[in-house]
Amino acid sequence: MAATEEKRLWLFDLAHGNIKDSMKVVQGFIKHYALQGRGTADVVQDIVFRTNYGADGARMAKRTLEIELEWFADRNFEETRTITEIKQIVASVRAGFDVQIAYADPDEDDAFDPMVTRACY
Repeated sequence: MAATEEKRLWLFDLAHGNIKDSMKVVQGFIKHYALQGRGTADVVQDIVFRTNYGADGARMAKRTLEIELEWFADRNFEETRTITEIKQIVASVRAGFDVQIAYADPDEDDAFDPMVTRACY
């Protein structure tokens, strides 16, 4: 699919509230606007001047972008592991070492119990 067709579909879905996945909104914005040095105002201008989605579509797109970009900016990415860390864990397990792997479990985090032990792999 051509990039322009992809962008048109993303704009249509954004202006009509069809994108339910926050990450898809952010990825589309980065791909079609941020990487070209454009911002949220450019999204609104494209909807107003290059589509027939109207003022309601422009408002929907702007509001959705504001919400999802704020969500993305506030997200804590420290919960992820780098590929190097994953390779080290796999190598240690394959070598036969016990590896204590920290992980987050919302059920356990809510009711912290110092007696809970984590399995070794």
